[in-house]
This record gives sequence, C-alpha cells and structure tokens, in this order.
Amino acid sequence: MSENCFEGRRARLRRLMHEKKLDALLVSQPANRFYLSGFELHDCQCNESSGCLVIMADGKDWLCTDSRYEEAAHALWNEDRIFIYRGKTAEAVNGHLKQLAPGRIGFEAENLSFKFARVLGEGLEMEAADGLVEKLRMVKDEEEIALIAASVNLNHAMLDWLRPRLQPGRNEADIAW
Repeated sequence: MSENCFEGRRARLRRLMHEKKLDALLVSQPANRFYLSGFELHDCQCNESSGCLVIMADGKDWLCTDSRYEEAAHALWNEDRIFIYRGKTAEAVNGHLKQLAPGRIGFEAENLSFKFARVLGEGLEMEAADGLVEKLRMVKDEEEIALIAASVNLNHAMLDWLRPRLQPGRNEADIAW
C-alpha cells in the first residue's frame, strides 16, 4: 500500500470528523490503525497494544507507540509526528493529547476498557466516536480492489493445483504434507 493511499484515507476521515465537530480522533482498534497508517503490528493480548493514532483535524497526525515498536514506527511514519510513550499508556497519551490541546477528541470506546478510557480522558473533552473508520473501510479503494483480485486469483490457482492431489483414501495430513 502506498503512503498516498493512507494519506487519502486519513483525509476522508477528517471530513467525517468535521461533520462530528471533532478536533482529533484517537484510533486504537488495530485494524483501523493499520487501515489509516500501515502500522500493522499485532496486539497479541487484550491488555496490550502496539499503539494508536491521533488523527488531527489540521492534518498533523501522530503515531503513538512504546519503545518496543519505535523502529517499526520510524520505518513508516514522519519522525516528527511519532510519540514514544513510556510507563502507563493511558496516562502518557493523555499528557500528549493535553500538549496538542485539540479540543473535542473522539475515541473508539468499543475498543477500550472503562479504566483506560477514564484515565485517557482525564481533563480532556472526550466522546465516543465509534464507527467512523469502519464507515470508510466499507467502501474499497482501487488498491484494495486490486489486492482482493490478486488474492482471489491466488486462491483459484491454489485450488487448481490441489484438485488432482485429492484422491479417495488420502487424509488431510497427507495432502497437507
């Protein structure tokens, strides 16, 4: 995926944010974070995250992550817009948002624990803004359509290769081997 693709997606998101009168949107859901940035590290545990995005109405977006993912962040994001937090994530991101002084901040409430959201929003004007990125993800862009087509073609080729190997009496383990 090209950087222009991600920038275009964030620009479309800003239009939705404008409709909701949001000055910033905290994106914490991993699939949404990847869709908007290409930052695809996986959040392996429910109590752990590899980061979030702060999408700003003015276009000066931030990638926030901890030091474990600093190298990956620098590989794909403008280093002047990377916030590496240490210590407790919610408190650190809260402090960063206060420095940005953005006003009304939306967040993906369905993806955060109550405790995390409470600490994150302390002293800020926060509001649930679920579904904004998902609304964009429903409509596929040209790059996504091309990737889907390539995946379908690969699956068809794999099934064409597999078909003659499927014979009565063979088990799944034999065929997989």
